[in-house]
Formats: sequence, structure tokens, C-alpha cells
Amino acid sequence: MICVLTQRFQVGSGIRMNRIEAMSPSTRTMAIAAVCIAVALGGFGVSLATNRPVEQDFELSERAARITNLVLQVRRFEKDSFVDLLNRDLSASYAKKWDDSRALLSDAIARTNELNLSEQDRHALRQIATDYRVYVDGYERVLSMIRSGQIRTAQQAIERLSLYEDSAHRMQANSAAINARALRRIYKMT
Repeated sequence: MICVLTQRFQVGSGIRMNRIEAMSPSTRTMAIAAVCIAVALGGFGVSLATNRPVEQDFELSERAARITNLVLQVRRFEKDSFVDLLNRDLSASYAKKWDDSRALLSDAIARTNELNLSEQDRHALRQIATDYRVYVDGYERVLSMIRSGQIRTAQQAIERLSLYEDSAHRMQANSAAINARALRRIYKMT
């Protein structure tokens, strides 16, 4: 059924399938679920190509889900970079992965900001951007303290970074809220 719906979506929206295949598995699942819900509830009567608000909210939902996934990814690499501080090479490789994911997260936030957002979504995205800066600054401070020898154990690093954890949690919560609002609007329009 998912294949049928994605094929129907592909034809109706003009979005090529390779764009969907390029998404991470979890983002792809969320995007397909959003399309399935919208199509199923709309009785297959909505053409996404001609309904700009639905297309806009679908794009917003996709981008918000990507932000959520990237926040989880940077958190994972954050923890991995602290697990074995004595193995500098391993720790450095995870710090590099963290930085690569951080750059993707920054780009995802900027790309989402390009959309025509409601005031509520724009406010939530501004909060995500603010929390992003706080979290990144905190991680980089802790990493600098590790490199200078001020922090010597994973426990010390995690305790120090916990000062900035709320920012990461808010990024997740706000991106999930943006996604939920976009999906509700899609549902109402279909």
C-alpha cells in the first residue's frame, strides 16, 4: 500500500521518487506517513501540485522531522566523543562526526527558515536557532576543556555539558511541535 501511495504522490505532486529515497530512513518513514495520512484522509481527492498550502506544510513537516533527527544525531556523537577520552583518536573521530552533523543541522534550520511560516512556527524556529547556538557553544567549550586537560573523564564532560542539555531538548520539542502543526494543517486541508 505504501508503494501505491508513494507512486500516487509522485505523480500527483511532481516530486521525483529519488528525492524521497535520498532522505534518511526515519525522515523517509515520517514523510511517507504524512503523505499516507493526508492522502487517505483526503480520499485521494487532493492534488498536492495544485494545493500550495498542503505542499508548503508537507515541506515544513519534512524539514522539521529532519531537524529532530539531526538533533538526535548530534547528541549521539556528543556522547560518543566523551565515552573514551583516553583514546584521543576515537574521541576526535566522533567530534568530527559531531561537527559534520552540526553543520547539517545548521543548514536544516536555515533552509526551514526560508519557508513561508506561520507566526507560531517562525517563533518556534527562532527558538530552535537560539537553542542551537547555546548547545553548540556549550559542546565546543567542553571539548576545549577536554583538549586543555581541564576535563579528564567522561563523567566530568557529561556533567559539564548537562548545563546545555535543555537547549537540545527544546530543539527536539520545538521541531516536533512544528511538525505536528504542519501535519494537522495538512489534515484539515484534505
